[in-house]
Amino acid sequence: MEHMAEAMASMAETCDTMMQREMAGYPWKMAAIAVLALLAAMSLALFVVLEILCIRFFYLRITQMKNESRLPPKWFCQKLTPSAFADFVDEFNSRRLGGGGVFRQATNH
Repeated sequence: MEHMAEAMASMAETCDTMMQREMAGYPWKMAAIAVLALLAAMSLALFVVLEILCIRFFYLRITQMKNESRLPPKWFCQKLTPSAFADFVDEFNSRRLGGGGVFRQATNH
């Protein structure tokens, strides 16, 4: 009976030692989890900021491209007569290319 009691006491001491070692590492594990959570939150916030910047950049780029072309919408071109459209294209070319009458000269031949 005494042998069994000693074995149980030894087993309890071993278990207690193992639990103390596990509990000693617990703060480190919690700190590592907290650091990983903080990094994940920061990367998510930076991703959102990057997404907003991309949207703004492409909005400005598309607006700039629309302003550079200055072509009328399709419904406007459909209502124009051919001579009025030629006048519009000549004005557009004179503003953009610095010359005038390119379209009318090409269509009059």
